[in-house]
Amino acid sequence: AYDEDAYDDDHDGDQDALVEELTREQERRWLDKPLPALGGATPRAAADDDALRPDLLTLLAESSERGMFDADRLRAALGLS
Repeated sequence: AYDEDAYDDDHDGDQDALVEELTREQERRWLDKPLPALGGATPRAAADDDALRPDLLTLLAESSERGMFDADRLRAALGLS
């Protein structure tokens, strides 16, 4: 017999996995994207720059508050955790 609830649960799980995969890909791209908020530097470069690191940390916090990225995961990727 067809179980609509089971289908919805499976479908939701697939959709959640896809959203997670897309989010992680966006985060990977973001790490190497020159950003105006960092004076044109990439987040990776800013993580190694004493002058830009505070701006990067602020940007990560703001992005996390907006639900855009997982700031903890990005900090770890940048060696800032």
